[in-house]
Amino acid sequence: MNKFKKILFLFFLFISGCSTIDNLDQKEFENKFSDNFGFTGVKLPKKIVKAESEKIFIFKVANRDPFFQLGVLDAFKKLELRNKVFFVLNNEQLDLDSRSIISASVNSLVIETNAGGFAVPTFKEAQFSTINKYLQKSSDSKIAFIHENLENSEIASHLPELDILEFSLDKQATTSDEIEVLINIKDGQERFKKIDNASFAKINYIPRPRQDIKKIFLSFNTPSRLYEISSLIRFNYGLEYELISLTNNLENDLNPSEIQLHDIKLVDNSYENKFKTKISRSRSYTLGYDLLNVMSLINNSIEGEYRGLGSIYFIDRGKIERFLYVN
Repeated sequence: MNKFKKILFLFFLFISGCSTIDNLDQKEFENKFSDNFGFTGVKLPKKIVKAESEKIFIFKVANRDPFFQLGVLDAFKKLELRNKVFFVLNNEQLDLDSRSIISASVNSLVIETNAGGFAVPTFKEAQFSTINKYLQKSSDSKIAFIHENLENSEIASHLPELDILEFSLDKQATTSDEIEVLINIKDGQERFKKIDNASFAKINYIPRPRQDIKKIFLSFNTPSRLYEISSLIRFNYGLEYELISLTNNLENDLNPSEIQLHDIKLVDNSYENKFKTKISRSRSYTLGYDLLNVMSLINNSIEGEYRGLGSIYFIDRGKIERFLYVN
C-alpha cells in the first residue's frame, strides 16, 4: 500500500511566495520575561519574519483536530515561511531525512530537533507557573482558595508558600451562609445582634468583609458554578476582592457577560482569537498557532520571550517556560 495512504490525515503546505504580514505587532525580541500577564497582541521578533529554511515541520497528532490545524495554518501565513508542513498520526513515519525535520508531538508537547528535544509545559503546568509568578508580583501574604472537590484541592499544594485559606464547598448545597462565613460577614452579623440586643440606642449595621485577604482563587468544574459562587461573594459585600479563576477543569463555553458582571479574572489562553471564549476550540486553535511559532524560533536558534496568541513562552538555553494570560 502507498505509504501516504497509511496516514489517517496528511496535510501538505508549501508557500512559494511571500506576502505582507498584517495584524501583527512586531518588536525586538525580549530576552527576559516581562511579568506582564495581560494580552497586548502577538509579539514576534523582527528577524524571524522573513526567515527561510529547508526544514520540514511535522505535527504528530492523535486525531484530526481542525481547530489546531487552522491555528498552525494561520500562524504559517503570518510568518511568511517557505517550508513544508505535515500532520501525521503519532505512530506513523514519513520517509524523510531526519536532519531536515523539526517535529512536535501534540499530545506529549515535545519538540524534537537534530540538537535534541524541547519539553513544552502542559496547560495545567503553565497555569501553576502563572499563578506563582502572578503572586510573586504582589505583596499578598494571605490568599483564599475556594473549590468543590478533592481534585481541585490538590491545586493548593502547587500554590506559593503563603497563608492559604482553603474552603471546600459542597457541590449540591452551597448557600449564601457559607460565603458569609468565608468572608467574615457572618461573624459581624452575630456581633451586631449581641450589641443591638444589649443597647437601648438604635445601632446601624454596616457589613465589612474580612480585610486580611485581597485575592480569592476559584476552581470549579462548570462555568455556571463559577458564576454562582462569584455572584454570592459580590452579593455579600465582597466587591473589592480580586476574583481569579483557574480554568483547567472548565470545558464548556464561557459567557463573557457573566465574567464581566462578576468581574472575574481567568487564568487561561487569550480570548483575542477567532473562537474567543469557546474554550475547547479556542485552546486548540491557539496551541496550534503558538506551536508553529515556537518551532520557528527554535529552528532559527532564537531565545527569549514570545508572547503568543494563547500563552507566553520563554525560551532559554534549551528550555521552554510557558505562562498563561490573566484575562
